[in-house]
Amino acid sequence: VSHSSSYKNNLPFAGKDCVVVGLGESGADVVREISEVANSTVLAMRSFPYLIPRLARPFHSNPLGCPSDAFTSHLRHDLLLVPMCHYQKLKHLISRIMCTLAAILYLIFPFLGVGGSSSEKDAFNQDASAGFIDKDTPYSPLAATLIYQWCNRSGQQEHGQKFACKNVMFVEHIVKGRIQPNPSGIQRLDGEYVVFNDSSRVRCDCLIFCTGYRDVFSFLKGNVGSTSVALAVPDGNVRRLYKHVIHPHIGKSMAWIGFVRPTTGGIPPCAEMAARYWALLLTGRKDLPRSMAEVTAKDYELDTRYYKLSPDVKTLVGYKDWMDGMAELVGCEVRLWRCVFRPKLFVRLCLGSLLPSQYRLEGPCSLPELAAATVLSVPVAATSWQSIDEARRTWIRHMGISKLWAGDE
Repeated sequence: VSHSSSYKNNLPFAGKDCVVVGLGESGADVVREISEVANSTVLAMRSFPYLIPRLARPFHSNPLGCPSDAFTSHLRHDLLLVPMCHYQKLKHLISRIMCTLAAILYLIFPFLGVGGSSSEKDAFNQDASAGFIDKDTPYSPLAATLIYQWCNRSGQQEHGQKFACKNVMFVEHIVKGRIQPNPSGIQRLDGEYVVFNDSSRVRCDCLIFCTGYRDVFSFLKGNVGSTSVALAVPDGNVRRLYKHVIHPHIGKSMAWIGFVRPTTGGIPPCAEMAARYWALLLTGRKDLPRSMAEVTAKDYELDTRYYKLSPDVKTLVGYKDWMDGMAELVGCEVRLWRCVFRPKLFVRLCLGSLLPSQYRLEGPCSLPELAAATVLSVPVAATSWQSIDEARRTWIRHMGISKLWAGDE
């Protein structure tokens, strides 16, 4: 029995019957590598994951061989990846209008979103014309079908209610029969066998856990000063912290940085935003809101319910949802309407990748010229007609024609 934290390479598993438990990004790498040398490899899961290929093909026709996160725009997040109640203010309506206008401009003037010629190499420096969907993972109809099926069976569709595994390198080996998935979960160990909840049993020489980690802060002991408030994360759950950063009963003297994990998006940009806010608090340029405890309790209830399909990942947030909320606190909100008369920047802000540089366009410690140049350097990944369709679907969603999740009923 071993954990992925001690995994070095697949050599110890050569010729063995292996069961790999769990499927995050590292688990996807581990199960693929082990399956290349093992006698048999079973992937044990408790449910189907939501899979996102790290390269766009074959799900979008884009000639750039771009990574999938190039599609995570303001428009797409407004359509799919936010709790509805977070996007009901006037400023969100204005943002929706701006994204729709950008989609129309992109349709009429394609050069506003398109830049450069087709790349010879994809994001992994592979031949772009070969149509890879991940590193060392060529496209095949069977692989595409499997990814779609697993996403549909994950329970979340495209609503961002579950941690998304941004690694499909292992899929090819499932198609080839090297990996046998079992999503029923392990019931018990019986000698040399692993027994699953569907009553199936497999022989197992090596059991490898890729089940992640628990958030433990054992180095924090005692109370806060002379108070009875424990110097700890309440219930060990970072959702009990204001924006996953500030303890409501400790205040700005202590911050947890890096405990925000977007369903899609990066941890480092979120950590940077949290650090910016904390620096402003420490220098006295910003104050914590008086309603901090109430807001934290409300966000806790909402996030716990919204991300119920990944109940063990307490750090989970929506990338744009959380970043926009923090940007409002910092004072660096992305005001799309201010860029209307810079049409190329406007279109790429609305429809292009959600680069963290956009939060440096204005506000404290802004770098407007560098931030704009960074945004302009990345073309829009979606086609103009895809953007138009997403704008249409966004209006349908926010007009209440279709529901987002069962809790809204």
